[in-house]
Amino acid sequence: MNETGLEIAVIGMNGRYPGADTLTQFWDNLLNGKDSFAHFSEKELKESGITQEVYNNKNYIKIKPFLDNVFDFDAELFGYAIWEAECMDPQIKVFHECVYHALEDAGYNPEQYNGRIGLYSGASMDLQWTKAILTSQMKNPNNILETSVVSSKDFISQLISYNMNLTGPSISISSACSTSLTAIH
Repeated sequence: MNETGLEIAVIGMNGRYPGADTLTQFWDNLLNGKDSFAHFSEKELKESGITQEVYNNKNYIKIKPFLDNVFDFDAELFGYAIWEAECMDPQIKVFHECVYHALEDAGYNPEQYNGRIGLYSGASMDLQWTKAILTSQMKNPNNILETSVVSSKDFISQLISYNMNLTGPSISISSACSTSLTAIH
């Protein structure tokens, strides 16, 4: 095979899943048949605002996947001001942490590595988060642009690449359920 100089290699991985903060925990859960979803009582559903009519419906499933420690983001580690971290979509915070740990898994420190490290990624739009943040920012419209940058899925790769000193290609991708497959391709 002739090399072109454009070859890429995936050499580090990380993931966060319900009931698993690492890929090793994830695979252990699968191998052991562990149910990692949260199961809710009627009392918990009622307290969260779900009506009795909804949760008593025979088709309503009283379980949901949740990630642990979503709000334990170290803003200073990633170079963000506190207000930026407060406005940042939680999935973007988690992805920062995943990229950080994938680089650790690969044994690469972007501050010391002479080569280029690229990031191809995507995220889904969190309409509930976006609505809440934009509504709160209406009190101070001067921060709307900055808020949209740190909370938009469209900037996920560029934001992380900039703050983590990744100097290779930085591409945000959105192709619905095939985003991760498209990113790796």
